[in-house]
Amino acid sequence: MIKLKKNKIEIPYEILTYEKYQNRINKLLNDNKTANVNPIFKHNTQVYTDCGFPIEHYSIGTGDKHILVMGGTHGCEIISVDFVTQLMERIATGQIPNFSPDDFTIDFIPLHNPEGFIISSSAADFMLKDKDSDEIEKFCKEYYLAYRQDDI
Repeated sequence: MIKLKKNKIEIPYEILTYEKYQNRINKLLNDNKTANVNPIFKHNTQVYTDCGFPIEHYSIGTGDKHILVMGGTHGCEIISVDFVTQLMERIATGQIPNFSPDDFTIDFIPLHNPEGFIISSSAADFMLKDKDSDEIEKFCKEYYLAYRQDDI
């Protein structure tokens, strides 16, 4: 796991594969019983992809003001899945001090495109598994520039 430091706050980051994503979600749900100040509620899965992967939906809070946070909409957006799951963890464990579960309901769909995520994250994991931080940063910049061409 890489620890990025910005303003003296350590932000852990790792390339999530589908298996690591599932392990992180399971840990978050298991921590509901002990560590979570704001429990995570897992909704019944109602949507599956054409390949049979679930589109999972979670929420924190019970307030009238709803916020939707989604990740992994496009297959190449693998970092968004990491962002959403870390945000879920920080809210659940009380690291976001101004969050009021009585005022807000935050709905999370951390992985909207499992097939695309599996393809991109598996390739990135394979390419980066033995690289140091500088090599990873160089690869990520090249990856960004290549996918940016799709938008131009």
